[in-house]
Amino acid sequence: KNSRQQQQASSCTENAHMASPGNSTIAEGVAASGVLVQVRNALSGNEVASIKIPLTSCVYDLQLRLEESTSVPVEHQILLREGGVLPLQQNATLLDEGLVHDSLVLFTNQEPEDAALELFEVCQ
Repeated sequence: KNSRQQQQASSCTENAHMASPGNSTIAEGVAASGVLVQVRNALSGNEVASIKIPLTSCVYDLQLRLEESTSVPVEHQILLREGGVLPLQQNATLLDEGLVHDSLVLFTNQEPEDAALELFEVCQ
């Protein structure tokens, strides 16, 4: 992982610990063991991926998994909850974003307008 990914992952982990109450329940156990999240292309409706992931994971973790299967960098991904208008926040847990088992997430990618400039800014 590069330093930006490590920083983001650290932030996700901190948020997940803050969101988890001290007493565990059956629902928390199910959330931690993983649920199926369906990801579809926001424009075509075609299935992009079905990913089993703990609801205590951050949106960023889901984006990393999508990067593996789609080759679209996290920085270019936009994820929306079905029926939602605001993008999912990378440092929020999936549970915080209202996802449950078999939730549908809409995926689109935003290509950089000037790839060379973006690369330069990332390397700074």
